[in-house]
Amino acid sequence: MWERRPGDEDFAQVRIGLGPQPLATPLVAPETAPVDQLEPLTAGAMQRFVSVHSTLDDLPMAVSLRAFYHVTLGGEPQSVRSSARALTGSLASLHSPRT
Repeated sequence: MWERRPGDEDFAQVRIGLGPQPLATPLVAPETAPVDQLEPLTAGAMQRFVSVHSTLDDLPMAVSLRAFYHVTLGGEPQSVRSSARALTGSLASLHSPRT
């Protein structure tokens, strides 16, 4: 019935928003000739490509509540209440009440 049990690695992890995350498999530039022998425009384009595409934006960000003694939410009151409701709802719906 419960998606996350106390023995699971992701127990007490809750989503806190969206943000950039690195790729699971990092991009690696191919081996080339020494830098001084490369055409500068192409070499620069390859470096920019690897840099720009090594992360993805707007992926779920999670925090493990087991890793912290306490968590403080700050900001505008309405935003804080909404975030607190979302965190509580996630814990109540996905986690077993048995510890």
